[in-house]
Formats: sequence, C-alpha cells, structure tokens
Amino acid sequence: MNRILLACTVLLIAHGCSKPPAGDVMDTRQRPAAGREDHEPARSNADGVRCDVKTCKADAASDCATFKDRCQQSNHTYSGDNDSGTCTRGDGVG
Repeated sequence: MNRILLACTVLLIAHGCSKPPAGDVMDTRQRPAAGREDHEPARSNADGVRCDVKTCKADAASDCATFKDRCQQSNHTYSGDNDSGTCTRGDGVG
C-alpha cells in the first residue's frame, strides 16, 4: 500500500512540474501584445477563427524564431527565416 501511495505521489509531482505544450500558432487570429513579433493572418480558415496562412515580420523587440519553431512543431510548413516568414497550415491539421 505504501508503494502505491509513493508511486502516486511521484507521478503527481512529475505531472505538476511538466511544461504544458505550446499552442498551435494557427489557432488564433488575435495579434500578440506589443513588444512581440508581428503575426498577421494572411488567409483565414473557413471557421473564421483560425488561420490557414499566417505571416511574421521581426521588429526591434523580437524576431520570428519562436513563431517558426511553433509553426513547425504544429506540423505546418514555414517558409522564410528569422526576420520574416510565412506559416501555412499543414495537410490534415485541423
């Protein structure tokens, strides 16, 4: 019984310390707060909430590296570099 309690405690601690996954960059049409890279929906999804194509343009405060990484991690296609680029919704991804 003590082993089960110990195992449950360890699992709860490990779960509480895990980092939640980042959201899909294409799941929102809202622009980020000031001081963040500029993400502009270039083409909206049929649902009117998500984007099929989204662009990024670096500014003085940030570049597009995080946007690029999140685009690729969400199984979308990124074209461009860390200064500017376009994320296109992947086939079969929402």
